[in-house]
Amino acid sequence: MTRMLRAGALAGLVLLAGCATATIGKPFPANNVALLRTGISTTAEARSLLGEPHQVQTNQFGETWYIWQYIRSDATAGLVSTNVQTSHQQAILAFGPDGRLLRAQQLINVPAPIAQAPAQAVPATSAQPGAVKSQEQQLQELQSTPMSYEEYQRRYREIMGQ
Repeated sequence: MTRMLRAGALAGLVLLAGCATATIGKPFPANNVALLRTGISTTAEARSLLGEPHQVQTNQFGETWYIWQYIRSDATAGLVSTNVQTSHQQAILAFGPDGRLLRAQQLINVPAPIAQAPAQAVPATSAQPGAVKSQEQQLQELQSTPMSYEEYQRRYREIMGQ
C-alpha cells in the first residue's frame, strides 16, 4: 500500500512539471530592415525583404504602418520553479501615400533602415545664412519637427525636388 502511494505521488509530481510555448506573429529576417532606405524603399521592396507583415494599419494622416512582429515565449515548470524565456523582434515601418518609406519606429531587436544618402546639397533656411544642408540632414530635421501631414508632405516634396 505504501509503495502504491509513493508511486501515485511520484506520478502526480511528474504531471505537475510541464512546458508550454506561445507565439505571436511569425519570424522574419530582421537584419533585412537595414537594407531599406528612407525616402526610397517601397512597400513592395519591404515585403520582398521581410515577408508579409503581421499587421497593416492606416492612420488619420494617410500613412500606412506595416508591422512585422514575432514574439515567442517558452515556459517550463518544474517542481519548485517556473522558467520563462521570451524572444521578441518587431519593426513598424511607416509608408507615405506614395508607398515610400517615411520612417521606422518601435524597432525591437531589429537594425534601423539606412537613411537616404544625400543626393545633392540644398541651401539651408535663413536661420543659417550661407550654410548648406544635405538632403539627409533636411529629412532628419523634417522628421523631428511636429507638423500637419499636409505640411510634412509639402516640405518633403520640396526637399526631394518633386
